[in-house]
Amino acid sequence: MSPLGNPLTDRASDAERKTLSLTYVLYAIGIFVPLAALIGVIINHARINEVNSGFARNHHRWLMRSFWFTVLWASLGGFLSGVGVGVILIFFAYLWYIYRIVRGGLNFLESKTLPLPN
Repeated sequence: MSPLGNPLTDRASDAERKTLSLTYVLYAIGIFVPLAALIGVIINHARINEVNSGFARNHHRWLMRSFWFTVLWASLGGFLSGVGVGVILIFFAYLWYIYRIVRGGLNFLESKTLPLPN
């Protein structure tokens, strides 16, 4: 078995689950207060290499990808806002972010992993 464990069968420790719970809450607060999401992504980056669970690693990666892709699309939308299409891009980035946090949070509560590229 790999040192990362099998994300489909291994279980996260209580400490790992508490850290992930905190980051999901920070990301959810980040919908209204973006600084909270920034704190959440910093925690994800600091903890991802310390986890022993493939399940926890999967959720850390999901959250990090959610944050950074939202930043990418919202920045591109801000750059294109003078053209008009940027506002639409920012709106869809915001909706996508909410979807990712809700889907990830529900899977976390059900102890399920999320689909991620390798």
